[in-house]
Amino acid sequence: HAITYTKITLFGFPFLIFTISGGHLIRADGSPKYAMICNLSGAIINIILDPILIFGLNMDMAGAALATVIGQIFSSLLVMRYLYNFKTVQIIKQHLFPKFQYTGRIVSLGAGPASNQVAMMIVQIIMNKSLVFYGALSIYGESIPLASSGIINKVAMVFFSVVIGISQGMQPIA
Repeated sequence: HAITYTKITLFGFPFLIFTISGGHLIRADGSPKYAMICNLSGAIINIILDPILIFGLNMDMAGAALATVIGQIFSSLLVMRYLYNFKTVQIIKQHLFPKFQYTGRIVSLGAGPASNQVAMMIVQIIMNKSLVFYGALSIYGESIPLASSGIINKVAMVFFSVVIGISQGMQPIA
């Protein structure tokens, strides 16, 4: 199931990245409500399409992945619509090409968060492998520890999402 889901959602990753980065630009431009609408619209479309594609059209995991990608595409279209009508900056074609005089500064600012994400990914991989290995040795099997860890991570993410949302909403004000 994971392979099926991942193969389809790989197509949606560029749209997801565009939506997330565009949301930061929209908030910085003074429209945090529109940035929220962009993110929520994709999530709502995903929620609506999931049961239709999974159960109604019997697409199983492929349906769930397709619903996710459709939601991501819709969100990115809303972001693109806004970017053509910036309030404070006029985007022209020459702005879309990188200027190498700024590349060093951009990399220096992004290297810390990027390495943090890579480190968290490595820790998660090691933890999952350990849970599967040691879980297989217990009477409960490998699935229970892995599922428990996933549930704990999801509950923690709810808390972190609130904190991240507050900090991102406060960003234009600060």
